[in-house]
Amino acid sequence: MRTSVEILSLTDAAYRPMASDFLRMTPRMRAQTTMIGQIRNIYRDGLVPSGVKADVVDVGCGAGPDLNRFLRAKLFSGHQINAIGLDRVPEMLAVAGQHFGIPSDRLIEGCMTEFKAFFPANTVVAIWCRSTLFNVPEELHPSVLNQFNDSLIPNGSLFLRLKMGKGINQRPDGRQEKLYEKAEIRTVLGQAGLRVSRIVPYKDELGRTDVSWMGVWARKPG
Repeated sequence: MRTSVEILSLTDAAYRPMASDFLRMTPRMRAQTTMIGQIRNIYRDGLVPSGVKADVVDVGCGAGPDLNRFLRAKLFSGHQINAIGLDRVPEMLAVAGQHFGIPSDRLIEGCMTEFKAFFPANTVVAIWCRSTLFNVPEELHPSVLNQFNDSLIPNGSLFLRLKMGKGINQRPDGRQEKLYEKAEIRTVLGQAGLRVSRIVPYKDELGRTDVSWMGVWARKPG
């Protein structure tokens, strides 16, 4: 049986050659507009404390298409979104910088398993985690989600895009993908202190009939 470190290393090795391909594999999601609206509402309600490090963290930002969209969005007149991307794979971050011109101070090389090392308690307004949590070994999910909860400000927002199913999808190259059913992710997020507000099903944008997705919206209670 492979260790968590070995599985993460296999995932890194698989993604390095695909950095440029992720530009076409990451089309815009309407959920991004929803997330921007939620961040705007948190500001308008006066719920953002001092000391916030990021309006939104794009966890597993890859080659940066979603991060670029966040950085180009405005919360209010004259107020751009303070967005930061986090990814383990340096080749992905290099493409984000080269293709989109994303500044290096908006990109962090690191893993979501060490999220609080980059974002201490109550310093993040929202977390965007699109199609990346399943790349982390299942036994690390409680720790990751607890760190998300700790780093979010009270009433902060979380979006997860997850593959639907039961158990583990074992890839031929040794990678493992954790699949979730709706009830299971509600339970896991609840145990981390996060409150699920809604779950939305999604079709696979690559047209695969054997892959289905769900978008999970959750909040840190105020």
